[in-house]
Amino acid sequence: MPTRLQYTSTLSGYQAYADEPVQSWREANDRVGRIGGWKVYAKEKTSGVTPAAETPAASLPHGAHHGGGKP
Repeated sequence: MPTRLQYTSTLSGYQAYADEPVQSWREANDRVGRIGGWKVYAKEKTSGVTPAAETPAASLPHGAHHGGGKP
């Protein structure tokens, strides 16, 4: 009796891009102020500490997705 093969497409879980609502620049500036401003982001880069619970996961430093950048 032959073995039955099963095929699952790699695209079966594909989710198309969806636009996200644009936040006003005033709200974005206010949020940065609540977190602590640019100085907190500068400290985060040197210490590796996330400044506030309000910081979204998508705000990781650019080098975080490929091993942290230059040694």
